[in-house]
Amino acid sequence: MKQENIQYFTKEGEEFVNLLISTGVKEHGAMVLAFLSSTSEGTFQDIEQGIGLRQPDASVTIKYLMDQDWIKSHETTSGQNFRPTNVWQLKKPITVILDGIESEKKKEAGVRLTHIRKFRNNLSHYPKRKESISLLVKSGIKKPVAQVLVFLANTPRATLQEIESGTDTFQSNVSAATQYLVEKGWIKHCTNPSGKIGMPKRAFDLAQPITAIADGIEKEMIDKDNSQLENIKKMRNFDMTKVIFLKKDLSE
Repeated sequence: MKQENIQYFTKEGEEFVNLLISTGVKEHGAMVLAFLSSTSEGTFQDIEQGIGLRQPDASVTIKYLMDQDWIKSHETTSGQNFRPTNVWQLKKPITVILDGIESEKKKEAGVRLTHIRKFRNNLSHYPKRKESISLLVKSGIKKPVAQVLVFLANTPRATLQEIESGTDTFQSNVSAATQYLVEKGWIKHCTNPSGKIGMPKRAFDLAQPITAIADGIEKEMIDKDNSQLENIKKMRNFDMTKVIFLKKDLSE
C-alpha cells in the first residue's frame, strides 16, 4: 500500500483562489500561486500532488505563470542519486504580484471605458457600423453580440435571417448573441409582417434606446472593475500560512 500526504486548500485558501480567479487569473494558475505563496517553494511533483493537478495541466500552468513573470525556478539535488530537480517559487512577494495585477486592471479598465464612451458619443454618426462594432469589441463586448446590437440599432424589427444576412455572421453565433441580448434586456422579441396574411415572422428589436444600452454597458464595466479592485484589496489582508494545510492521508 502506497501512502501519500495530499495537501488541500483550507477555507481561506479556497477564498483566496476564487478571489484571484475573479481578477482574471486562470484557475490553475491561481491555485499554484496560492500554493507557492504558503509553502515558499515546491518541486513539480509537490505542485502536482499538493493541489491535485494532472501532469499536463501542471506543465501548462507553470509555463503560464512563467510567462506572467510571477514564478522562477532553481535546481536542487534530491533522492539517492542526487539528481538535479527544478524547484519553483514566487519570483516576487505575493503582495507585489497583486500590485501588478491591480495596475494592469486599472489600465485595462481605462481603455475599455474610453472605447464605450467613444461609442456612445459617436451614436449620431450611424451608420458607421464597422467603427461602432470595433469600439464595442474593444470595450469587452463579444464580436457577434456587438454585430447584432449595432445592426438592430440601424435596422429595427429584423428577423434572424435578416440579422444573419446583414451581419454576415453564422446562424449559431447570431442565435447565441440574440439570446444573450434578450437575457440582458437590451433587445426584445417582436413580430414582423411577412407579407402573407396570418403568417407573421418572429423578429427582434431594441428593448431600449441604444444610448441607454451604452450607459448600461458602462455601468456594468465600472461595477465589475470596482469589484475586482476590492477583491485585490481583500487578498492583501490574507494570512498565507493558513491557505494550505495537511488535511489527511490518502491510500492507494
